[in-house]
Amino acid sequence: MLSEHRLHPASILFAQGAQAWCLTGALQRCADLLARAQAELTALLPAGHSMWGRLEIAQAQLALARGDLAAAYGALKQAVTIFDAATDLNPSNGVRALTLLARTELELGDIGAARSHATRAVEQAQHALSGFDHSQWFGSALVARGLAERARHEFGAARDSWRAALVELKATVGDAAPAYAEVRQLLDALPAAQPTN
Repeated sequence: MLSEHRLHPASILFAQGAQAWCLTGALQRCADLLARAQAELTALLPAGHSMWGRLEIAQAQLALARGDLAAAYGALKQAVTIFDAATDLNPSNGVRALTLLARTELELGDIGAARSHATRAVEQAQHALSGFDHSQWFGSALVARGLAERARHEFGAARDSWRAALVELKATVGDAAPAYAEVRQLLDALPAAQPTN
């Protein structure tokens, strides 16, 4: 069994170091900490542990920040595979991976796969609510589904997804959060009516 002392440094490197630097745009620092976390965890964790999926998400975020959609796609596909098989899964991790995968697939032009993964993310997030009224991850999944619906010119469905996302995000991260502002902008830019042929 792993001792807390042995796991603690690598967990801190990942959770509070690498991910934070990735989100603030310090990409080299992020990459360095991810490499250190991976090296430390290799000796500590089995191959199927969900922490590997979290590292793949961080690698994908780094790749997205660098504009490398193909690398992000590969990392997110791997993260989804890991979370699907993990027995120690925090459900929000799987939802995050599917949501980011759907958004990346949209950037790559694969609207069908994006719609499928976003819908799956919404379903998993709903299932993971477990008595809670609202979830940030549910809101994020709804945003991704709306993006896929917009790409399919399903503007009414996209509007419904984004309005539902606003409720989730306002209740969890607040209406001053960037995620909330993104959805407001998406709604404001949406065509007023379904186009006709």
